[in-house]
Amino acid sequence: MALEFTKPEQLEKFLADKPAQWSHLIAARAALRVLPMALAGLSEEHWLAVLRACYISWAAGKYPAHDMTRSAARSAARSAAFSAVRSAARSAVRSAARSAARSAAFSAAGSAVRSAVRSAADSAADSAVWRAIRTDVDWLRTRGEGQSFAGLALSPLWPGEAPPSVTEPWQTIAGGKLATDHAPWINWYQALLTGNGPSADYFGPDLTLRIAQQPDEWWNRPAALVNADIAAWLKLRDSEKLIIPETEPGITLGVAEDGRIGVVPSGVPTLTEQNANEGILEILNETVEELQVRLSGSNAFAMLLGDVNKYAACLRRQPLSIDQLYLRGNNLEIARAHLTKAIAARDMPDMPIGVAAGLDSVLSTHGLLIASTHQGQVLLERSHQYENKNADIAAQRLAARQFADAIAGADKLFSDQVREEWPGMADGVGRGPYPERSTQVAMSANRNLFITIATVVVFETLKDGLAASVVGTTMTGATAETINYALAFLTNHLPTIRELAAVSGPHLQWMEPLLRYLQRRMTS
Repeated sequence: MALEFTKPEQLEKFLADKPAQWSHLIAARAALRVLPMALAGLSEEHWLAVLRACYISWAAGKYPAHDMTRSAARSAARSAAFSAVRSAARSAVRSAARSAARSAAFSAAGSAVRSAVRSAADSAADSAVWRAIRTDVDWLRTRGEGQSFAGLALSPLWPGEAPPSVTEPWQTIAGGKLATDHAPWINWYQALLTGNGPSADYFGPDLTLRIAQQPDEWWNRPAALVNADIAAWLKLRDSEKLIIPETEPGITLGVAEDGRIGVVPSGVPTLTEQNANEGILEILNETVEELQVRLSGSNAFAMLLGDVNKYAACLRRQPLSIDQLYLRGNNLEIARAHLTKAIAARDMPDMPIGVAAGLDSVLSTHGLLIASTHQGQVLLERSHQYENKNADIAAQRLAARQFADAIAGADKLFSDQVREEWPGMADGVGRGPYPERSTQVAMSANRNLFITIATVVVFETLKDGLAASVVGTTMTGATAETINYALAFLTNHLPTIRELAAVSGPHLQWMEPLLRYLQRRMTS
């Protein structure tokens, strides 16, 4: 049942036993509603004082964990002396700042919120202001005990249309010369006026706190210098936006039902391709079975049998994943090249009768199957991107191996398959009869893994700190534990991840903004 407040005293009585943050938020939002009226007719030299008071009272309500009592007190004092000219709207702003400054003494905060509300109501259409305040109170009352109420700071300022007494001066301000000189503040307020949720937070958490907690010496400079600093910080923030790209063709990952990141089916052939390849699949299955039988009696070639068994399991898994089969076939090619070299050096005995021919038959039929599907053709084509003869393959392999070792120790975040597969892929970088293929497999897999981790972390934990967009990767089943494990993994292995990104060329450059964010997070 909605509460009917029509007088400041009624609201103050209601808030008497409520958390102090309620008063801060209601006072701040009351002041924000009449901010255009507070600025109207005021000379430019006094704008910053009004904006500062309104802004810091809003920030104190949005981020109660950060003590802004001193900043709010200074802004309230500054705004009280900005001009001999008084108005009800400016009184609302000063009262809101006082409310944020008096969290330690609730009675004082209650008095300040009463003043802010009364002044706001006197400034604009009384009924519209009280309707908005009642909407704020209802928002707070519907949240359970112990919940954060900071989300109210990003909800619409007006439950319906703002009254003309507010919109008309704002349109004049936003279209005037001072709007250009105070662009960061105009954009901040416009976002609050029209946004809802994250879209209403123009500066974002990091920059909001950075601005709000600046010392008096910074704020007391000419407005042009203050606004220039904010504009520069905005430019730096925008240059570090994290854009999560699409996954590359290759091993694709997602969050499984157990909350861990694992390999998911990808590159599944179309029905037409499956029908056309029934004969190839039948021959390939028979050839693989014969090879398994021939290898089963030889202990010397147990490792090769292990690779063949993994290939067979992948071949028979439904739906058939061309991406994963491509990886298994590449592993067989690397194993074939290694054995040939070891046998020539007399480090290994000759292959059992029929094994060499059987392995060649498997690989040739495998190649036909891969090339006969669209996904396989894409993988083969992309492998040519990795034929850079000047690339430091040894450095790429070492960095990939160090990353794989980090993955192996994170059993709570990564599935058994991921932790088993990544070391082999890392060791295969630049090796085999087609080194560009093994490099492409490993680098694409690492890139797709980073995309998955970043998606989990950014969208669930850091979404207020980094602007992100993602195409193609869908997260399902990511629990709070998954998010925490992913964030801890990135934070704990920053040097390893940076090294891998440094030697991976353009494939992991998109990660750098996230890594810089985490670095700042660790040192702040």
